Amino acid sequence: MKNINKLFMLVILGFLTFGCSTEKEEFTISGTIVNIEDIDTVVLYGTKNDTLAIAPIIDNAFKLQGKVTQPTESYLMAGGRKIQIPIILENDDYQATCDGRISYATGGELNAIVNEYSATKTYTDALKDLYETSDVVFEGFDNFNKEQVESARAKYRAKDKVVRDIVKLHQESVLNGDYPTLAKLFTLKANQDTKSISFEERLTKLDAYEKELGANEMIETLRSQYKKSIEREKMMASVAVGKSYKDVMGVTPDGEELKLSEVIKNNKYTLLDFWASWCGPCRGEFPHLKKAYKKYKADGFEIYALSIDEKRDAWLKASEKEQLPWLNIVDLDGFKAKGIQEYGIRGIPANYLIDSNGIIVATNLRGFGLDDMLKTFFKN
Repeated sequence: MKNINKLFMLVILGFLTFGCSTEKEEFTISGTIVNIEDIDTVVLYGTKNDTLAIAPIIDNAFKLQGKVTQPTESYLMAGGRKIQIPIILENDDYQATCDGRISYATGGELNAIVNEYSATKTYTDALKDLYETSDVVFEGFDNFNKEQVESARAKYRAKDKVVRDIVKLHQESVLNGDYPTLAKLFTLKANQDTKSISFEERLTKLDAYEKELGANEMIETLRSQYKKSIEREKMMASVAVGKSYKDVMGVTPDGEELKLSEVIKNNKYTLLDFWASWCGPCRGEFPHLKKAYKKYKADGFEIYALSIDEKRDAWLKASEKEQLPWLNIVDLDGFKAKGIQEYGIRGIPANYLIDSNGIIVATNLRGFGLDDMLKTFFKN
């Protein structure tokens, strides 16, 4: 009888050890796509733009399979940027839902923590509201009607804040809550709110995570990025309002070098404007810039537009199409350009209004902001 009981216990223990194991040897992402046209393939990319898996879409459905050796950041993409879903990938089962502009993925232990908010009704409803508001408020209004533009932007910002606040609250709950350290690390990387969590604070968190996780490639990468960001913030502070400008140089369409300093000394106010042919928001500012340039050029206003295009042909083609009336310069080093580095610029458009003494009097002037500022300076 005792032998029978021992045998029974061995069978039960064997079942518990092997039959109930949740470890999986590969990942599976099953998904559906509706209300999106002209998409026939989905691709799963890693952070180094490496393809982790690819699958066809058949009858609005797809299935991706593969294997990872450790939790990995990945992005499910299709149709250019029509679908772009972040997934913390482990060897587990996931379900992706793509309905028009609303897309998310559920499943996976870490993904369920880091990206949990994206599948909630609160978030998807807020996102739909944002998209619908954008479709309505920016349709058919006059770009030169200050009241209409400011009203539209205010309505959009209000809806956008709701979406951002949902993400912010979720990420804060993970970073400050009782969650696995690895989940916190992925969340910290995803968090873009540098006003709430400074780069110095991020470095402190990384030190704490490293003590628990040991040597980690992501920690090292983030630590390097955060340190560079701290240096960039110092550079930005050195060219804040009230500080002296830093000289830059570029090449004109005729191939001649032109320094910013040569322009500043000959004008009352000079706008240093960083742009590129591929930057839609930059070119979207040109109508306002042209209006201001035409109005104040004779009074001593000049624009030194420094493109950071890396291809000369692209810069010249965009310049010709836009018919730019001001000083048009290029530095083909792109984001490695001296001006970009010395001004600590993280993205464009970016601009600096500089007086004849070389003092920066305003930064990042957009649309009517530039109009109002110039009106003040040239009121006499």
